[in-house]
Amino acid sequence: MSPVKNAIRLASLPGSRYTVEKVLSHAVFIAITKSAEKVLSHVLSEGATVPKYSHLPCGEGLPTIPILEILIANSWDINARHSRKAPFLWQALDDHDAVVWALGHGALVQPDGQEPYADHEYLRDHTDYQPILEQAVNYNCQIATLDLLRSRGAPITARVLHVAVQSAVSSSDALIQERIALVGHLLDTYNLDVNAFDQNPENLHSMGNHWGTPLCYVARTFGNCDAVVRLLLDRGADPDLSSRPPRWSAVTLAEQLGNESFLHVIAKWRKTTYRNEHV
Repeated sequence: MSPVKNAIRLASLPGSRYTVEKVLSHAVFIAITKSAEKVLSHVLSEGATVPKYSHLPCGEGLPTIPILEILIANSWDINARHSRKAPFLWQALDDHDAVVWALGHGALVQPDGQEPYADHEYLRDHTDYQPILEQAVNYNCQIATLDLLRSRGAPITARVLHVAVQSAVSSSDALIQERIALVGHLLDTYNLDVNAFDQNPENLHSMGNHWGTPLCYVARTFGNCDAVVRLLLDRGADPDLSSRPPRWSAVTLAEQLGNESFLHVIAKWRKTTYRNEHV
């Protein structure tokens, strides 16, 4: 007798500490964690409930595609969400193959039950799920993943470029070139405004965790900033631009935070620009 069948038999006995339902639920958890496809199929056939995504054991990474196929075949809702737990697609954004699979199995690029975002729209409320392309660039997605999501209708909301540059500065040395390439792709392919504000610049009440222009996001992030700053400056970024009513520019923000690396790049750029203008 298999361990699962024996556990079910024992749970069925009078006075058992565990119910059959609890044993089946635990078996589903273990089967997903261990990528045990036969076990998962068996316990589901014994009456186990397919979990919502928010309860899938993904602490060690996403479930494998074969496991997901079994869940889908047993009426798992790929767009399910629970409380503040985002749908599956939001969790898979750093895995291009998983994104391709999910989109092929009905995953939505706008959360079901939430008012859809439009291109260039500002974040409405912090209780909303993060628009998927903002989440994707924050997850260090591949360019191919970004383009695929966009082709399926994902909106390029107001902070996509801002989050992408912040992610680039925060990345490791091994990933910095890839992250810079993504920033360049956003600028070249989607023509994003390098000086765009992350919220309405006339808004008197600033939303938390919003900092201004893409350069402001670099100014407040300590890391590999040189190449990112140079790219943005070459594309026309203004380090002295601040919203109205007056808020901090990228330079002022860097001065307040003591981001000397950022200020060094800006100073070097100013000197080169001044020299070129007076040749």
